[in-house]
Formats: sequence, structure tokens, C-alpha cells
Amino acid sequence: MEFKWKEGDDGFDDSDKGPFEKATQQATDTRGQLSTYAGALLISQFRTHAFSVQITRDYARLIRWDRAGAIVTRKFCYYEEPFLVDFLWRYNYASAEARGHDPTVTELKDRSHAKKVRAALGMEESQRVWKFVLIDENGEEHHFFGGKVAFKGVGVPASRATRGFLVVDSQGNRRYLKDTWRILSDTIQKEGDVYALLKEHNVPHVPDVIVSGNAVGDWQRTKTHEYVTPTFQDAVLRNHQHYFIVFAQVGTPLKDFKNSFELVQATSHAIEGICFSCKDLWRRC
Repeated sequence: MEFKWKEGDDGFDDSDKGPFEKATQQATDTRGQLSTYAGALLISQFRTHAFSVQITRDYARLIRWDRAGAIVTRKFCYYEEPFLVDFLWRYNYASAEARGHDPTVTELKDRSHAKKVRAALGMEESQRVWKFVLIDENGEEHHFFGGKVAFKGVGVPASRATRGFLVVDSQGNRRYLKDTWRILSDTIQKEGDVYALLKEHNVPHVPDVIVSGNAVGDWQRTKTHEYVTPTFQDAVLRNHQHYFIVFAQVGTPLKDFKNSFELVQATSHAIEGICFSCKDLWRRC
């Protein structure tokens, strides 16, 4: 909830005289502030969406954020209209999933199991251990444990929000889990399908995929594009789907090479795989 005292700090304009997103520096700063808060929340937690409230003097706006953008209401007087109170009441009694918590990720409560996972992944005692429940393309359920962050994208709300985690499977094997919001498009293949195609054509130096698929739940696809008004008809709002892929091999950042031979070899393998794909694979397809 963000409070502003000056009317000029409102990031939006409901009148028909100009664009909904006000072009003044004050309004731009407000939108940037709101976006920064929402982005930090979405990237630091396991969330499908989030809500925020902007209050400017006697007026309020409700905002719903997801990986496609934000849905913003017109301003209303919060002590004359019931919208704010009604929203807070509904939010209080809503399920965790409806509030935006990802149902596929929960904290591992078994302390003994969590201790073993921390030891396997080199996690600190203070770090929480997560349980990831993933359903593959065939409907089979897979469990992974851990969540040590290996890669985290920038905290921008509208993005693919790609993150990488070190996890262990049910047998205790170390794996790499990539969590992302892929763009839904007929022209963009799912990442798991691309890796399967590379393996099928024997492209060298390609990691093995353990499991991949869309995340399961009621809010695993973005909703912002469904509420586009005529004012934003020309805006490019992409529909995103929450997606995961788990690899058998756990890599090491290239900057952490042990010697020059290891650096040159890793670079050579990457170039070899790319060249094979470009010159041979796509010519066959």
C-alpha cells in the first residue's frame, strides 16, 4: 500500500484528455515506485500474481500485477465507496492461491529431511527448504527439494522472471530446476521440446532433461491481457504461462573456471553445440 499526499503524484489519469499513464515526472516516479515494489515481491517469493493499493489524498486505486503487466482501476473515494474495504475483506478471506501464492511450491516441514537437503546443496541452516511439486507432460507427478538460488533475474513485474534453483530429487540426486514464465505463442516452442529435438538429432554437449511442463494451478497463466481497454489496443501485452524444466546436470558459472584449459574447453563445447544446431539440425527440420 503506497500513500501519496499530492494529487500530482497520482501515476494515472482517468480523464479522456490524455493518456491513462500520465507523462509528468511525478507520475512516472510513482509508477516506477509501484513497479519496483511489485517486482521485488514477485521475484523474492513464489508468486503467480500480487496486489497493491495506491492512495492519493482521498482517493485510492487497486492494482493487480502479473508477468504480463498490471490491471489498474479508476480512482475512487475510499470513504464514500465500499471498494477498498470490500477488497481488503475479500483478500483476508481468500485462499493463499487466490492471493497469489504458487501452490506448486511449499516449505518442507520435515526437519530431518530438510537437514539432509541443506547438507547436499550446501545451504545455510537459516535458509528455508522448499518442496517443488511438478507435473510433467504425461501427467506424472515429480517432487524436488531445495531451492538454493543459482540464478535470479531482475525484479521487473512484466517479464519471464527466469530463476534457477539447485534441488535434489526423491533419491537425493542433485538437479538444476529452471523456473520461468514462457510466452504463449504458436511460433515459440516450449523449451523442453527444443531440448528433446536437440537430443533426437544428437547435438553434442546438451544437458539431459529430467522433467518439464507447465505449472499446475488456477493462476499459472497471466490475466492482464484479458482486461485491455480500447486505450491500450495498440499495446503489446504477451500472454505468459508458468513453466519449469529440470536438468540432470548441475553446471558451474563460467567465471568460476579452475584453469585456462577448463575455460577454453567449456567455450569450445558451447560453440560446437551451437554450430551443429545451426548448420545441421535446422537444415533437417
